[in-house]
Amino acid sequence: MARQLRIVFEGTYFHIHASGTSNYPAKLDFWQKVVIACEKQHCFNILGEFLPNSRPLGTIEAYDIHKVLKEAGVTRKYKIAWVILDSSHLESMAFAETVFRNNARSGVRAFADITSAKRWLSKD
Repeated sequence: MARQLRIVFEGTYFHIHASGTSNYPAKLDFWQKVVIACEKQHCFNILGEFLPNSRPLGTIEAYDIHKVLKEAGVTRKYKIAWVILDSSHLESMAFAETVFRNNARSGVRAFADITSAKRWLSKD
């Protein structure tokens, strides 16, 4: 499946949508675009939404995402709330969240619904 990505500024956060699969360079390119948008708006809150047709993250992909974000310039000032609407993906995203915590990136959380993610992003 082709990768579909969108970055939308919502005033207090960026809402990014991702579906399909992509390789490391494509992920890096997308996240570099997210970082540029965040810097331009001085907004470092991101609500990332995996669309239902995405597949769950594999173990290696969880580590790759951490590397991609670091290489793209995502620093500790960013808060990223990942919304996983497909409950079969929650376990793999919880693992990715653990990878981030173990690498001193506590500003990344996985959520099962958009409302909880927005609430978390709005807290300082």
